[in-house]
Amino acid sequence: MHIGLTGNIATGKSVVYRALCERENVVGFDADAVVHQLYSTDEVRDQLVSAFSSAILNESGIVDRKEVRRLFLECEGVRETLENVFHPLVHARYLKVASSLKSGQCLLADIPLLFEKSTPYEFDTIITVACSSEVQLKRLMERSKLDKKEAMAMIEKQVALSYKMRHSNHVLWNNGSLDLLQRQLNLLVHHIF
Repeated sequence: MHIGLTGNIATGKSVVYRALCERENVVGFDADAVVHQLYSTDEVRDQLVSAFSSAILNESGIVDRKEVRRLFLECEGVRETLENVFHPLVHARYLKVASSLKSGQCLLADIPLLFEKSTPYEFDTIITVACSSEVQLKRLMERSKLDKKEAMAMIEKQVALSYKMRHSNHVLWNNGSLDLLQRQLNLLVHHIF
């Protein structure tokens, strides 16, 4: 079974991912972790410098992710450029993990931008982790030490949670405590596995 897990920033998707990956038959694929790894590759650095100039590099010649985030939030077309750089590479790594599954294993793919880009992922079921916009904004501001304007700009760059919820097989509503989320997860695990 291949399960897609998505949600928007600060909805609690990573908590759900870690909990489900604790199951012995689940193999995890974390797209965000892959992107973090790709930032340090020459291939990605060269593509980003070609697209945005060497101004995105720090003194050590490494991509300055804060500068990339600033461009993402302030400039038109940056999102599409980043997606064109990262999505094919992330998808290739996903396919490699998916092709290496053993009998009885389940692939859980944490892909935040699952609905943002039409990469041909094929999932048996899709789970979206969601919460209210107020809770999401508060979590993002606290977690990332952002002011309200920056946090709102980041949230607005993503596909609406309502869209993701409508196009998913399962929704975990993460507006409350971790205990409440765990109870939902227990029900979901019983239903899916």
